[in-house]
Amino acid sequence: MTNDASSQALAVYTGDTLATLAPIVSASSFSPPLAVEFEVAAETSYQITVAGIANSSGPFQLELNFIPTNFPPTIIQQPTPQTVLQGGTATFQVVAVSGLPINYQWLSNGSPLTGAN
Repeated sequence: MTNDASSQALAVYTGDTLATLAPIVSASSFSPPLAVEFEVAAETSYQITVAGIANSSGPFQLELNFIPTNFPPTIIQQPTPQTVLQGGTATFQVVAVSGLPINYQWLSNGSPLTGAN
């Protein structure tokens, strides 16, 4: 066996047993760095395997980076209900997070309020 850590294969699967593994993404390379990208889902377990190519062996370093993208908006702070006298001003605020840009449009009785976005 050679001690060449740059000759590696990397694969990611879902599934809990060998019989139920389903491939998600894989890559192999004779020159580092070796990287794969894939979209993860909540409540899903992933299995990661690294193997030497052509009897190569040696150390490897695994680095995971989670980049939150394309997840739906979630409101983390609802607007506070307010009561004002007729002709008075009410100010509402909402806080939301998302992996995509968020646009707001306030509605009154189901109709968009002009300039309230």
